[in-house]
Amino acid sequence: MRRPRARGACDAARAGFDRSCPRPAAGRVRVIGSVTTGQDRPDSEVDLLFTMGEPLGLMELRPCRIQKWAGNPASWLSRTLSRLRSKGMSSRTGLDETDEGATTMQPNEIAAILNLPISQELLTRDLLRMAYVAKDGTPRNVPIAFTWNGSEIVVCTTKNAPKLPSLRHNPAVALTIDTEVHPPKILLIRGRAELDVVDGIPEEYLQMNGSYDMTPEQRVEWEAEVRSLYDGMVRIVITPTWTKLIDFETTLPSAVEELVRQRDERHLA
Repeated sequence: MRRPRARGACDAARAGFDRSCPRPAAGRVRVIGSVTTGQDRPDSEVDLLFTMGEPLGLMELRPCRIQKWAGNPASWLSRTLSRLRSKGMSSRTGLDETDEGATTMQPNEIAAILNLPISQELLTRDLLRMAYVAKDGTPRNVPIAFTWNGSEIVVCTTKNAPKLPSLRHNPAVALTIDTEVHPPKILLIRGRAELDVVDGIPEEYLQMNGSYDMTPEQRVEWEAEVRSLYDGMVRIVITPTWTKLIDFETTLPSAVEELVRQRDERHLA
């Protein structure tokens, strides 16, 4: 059963969209996060997932004031993942799950972002960049082929790769998958790396290298070379604990979102 607070958030969002937003919003306003699980507090933010009826870039927005709900004015920024938060509450200090400073999110919130069409497209690309901390405490960032199995990022490497001792010491990683067009599409993912040493060549390794153009003869030659070189590999399996999609049309970096909000509040003052 939907909790009263969640039901009130949806009602407030629909009323506000219909009355004050620059373009009509479609239905299916849904509440996600702590409100739906009963773990919210009186000052908790309410996470709304909804879909705009028409495409709308964030830089076009003027704040849409949703009716006063729970005694506090609220505003929304994104047509994909929205915040209903008390006036003056900052995403930087609140450390919410869309904030680049946050470290974890709820699984349903991660899935909602990773299942977006742009995210799904990015998850089919050939390379990502994986950042981790070396044993000497300095940062590393390496491009590496990957595959997405629907719940985990899998990359494969040699058993003597220098990154492995570092990941055993500190398994925290940050991944970036992006495009080279303007505006860029950027998928940020954080998680913990689990190392799985396997004999032979993992199927994922063959799969992630299968998108390159090869003739059948070249493919046979390449596989033979790989199998003669490696007697085993290490699968680096990363389960996302945090993610953010930035497309500069419906979502922005959190610092830019904050500047947009401050500018729009100045215009309303």
